[in-house]
Amino acid sequence: MQTISPTAVSLDINGFDVDIKSKHEGGRWSVIAFTPSCSLRSSKTHRPNLLDMFCEAVLAGCDSDSDEDLDAVREAVLLITPNITSGQ
Repeated sequence: MQTISPTAVSLDINGFDVDIKSKHEGGRWSVIAFTPSCSLRSSKTHRPNLLDMFCEAVLAGCDSDSDEDLDAVREAVLLITPNITSGQ
C-alpha cells in the first residue's frame, strides 16, 4: 500500500492499481475506490457489515477473491477514515 495523502492510498490488487480516497462530508466519511472496471462509493463504511461489502466489491472490480487483498482494502479504508474503527 502506498499512502498518497492522509485521505488517499494506492493498492496493487491482482496486478491492478486501485486508488481509494476518502472525504469527510456531512458529518461522516465518504469513500470511493477506482478499480479497472468500475468506481465504487460508500458513505456507510462505518458499519462493519457494509465495510465488508464495500471491500468485497472492490475486489470484484479487480477479479480477486484473495483474503490478503480483502485485508489490504479494509486496512486502507480504515487508514484514510481515522474516526472509523473496525469493531464499531
